[in-house]
Amino acid sequence: MRGRKLQTHIEVEIDNHVFDPSRYVKSEQERFYFARFAEAWLRGKEQDVKQGLRAQSYVKELLYYNKKYFCFFGNRDIRDLRRYDMEEFKNSLPSHISPKTIKNVLIALKNLFMTAYRHELIEKVPSFPSIDVPEYSGWKWIDAETQIDSSRST
Repeated sequence: MRGRKLQTHIEVEIDNHVFDPSRYVKSEQERFYFARFAEAWLRGKEQDVKQGLRAQSYVKELLYYNKKYFCFFGNRDIRDLRRYDMEEFKNSLPSHISPKTIKNVLIALKNLFMTAYRHELIEKVPSFPSIDVPEYSGWKWIDAETQIDSSRST
């Protein structure tokens, strides 16, 4: 029964000109698993650090995002992920993290998908939700007179 359903599904894909045999060969499918691609992507970022192209702190942040948040996608096929999935991911992030952190996580995730696109593993990068980050209002400025007075007293 399962074999017939699969055959029908493949025939529909062929008729619609979207058949991709790599979706049906396990060894081929594995390179499209989100978790596997994310690991390869991170290894590439670590190579960039060794070559002096990236800051270690940036890669450390990416590793943290991968461990803490990107596990949401598990072994889903990166070719099947769409905006809806990005919205679901954003909504799954802990409520205690700041809008700026959420934006940073989504930017890192988009960078991962851009890499998959450049390597021709996906046909298009999913669109991402926009995040409004409020301007930081905690800046405290001193006026010129106070600054001059403080420089005279030293």
